[in-house]
Amino acid sequence: MKRVGKTALILILGGSAAWIPSVVLHWVRGHRFSAPDVLTLTGLFPVSAVIVAVAARRVSHDRAIQLMAPLAVLIGVWLTGPVGMALGSSTTGGGFSQPGMWRDLPSLIAMFPLTTPMMATYDGSLAGLGIATLALSVMFLVFWTRERPPRGEQEASRA
Repeated sequence: MKRVGKTALILILGGSAAWIPSVVLHWVRGHRFSAPDVLTLTGLFPVSAVIVAVAARRVSHDRAIQLMAPLAVLIGVWLTGPVGMALGSSTTGGGFSQPGMWRDLPSLIAMFPLTTPMMATYDGSLAGLGIATLALSVMFLVFWTRERPPRGEQEASRA
């Protein structure tokens, strides 16, 4: 049960850390948000997500959590996307400044595989989302193939 809680914490922290640059940049720039800001997000978004995944791996002493950290951050990035983008667009008349947002938010989160990339396109963070998705996926696959015990060793430990 502790693993589930720690993994959920990594999921939430990873998602939050990835979307914080977008939220802050949208709040600071407001209606002046432009192409250089998109380039900034393209760099900051994946870097912050990868930093959380690496930090979670280093802090945790549980091997299973270390293996799953990049995947947990990846799921967190996608799952918290609608909330992060709604927060970012609130200062310019979108997101939570709209009366129906609280009603729509559960549906947006439930359909996150569709809504996150669609909203990221308008948010200016689609490239960052794509790079973060690729980087975290590669991290997970590399760690998984390097650190899991060989097949024969797994079966011997079960007996």
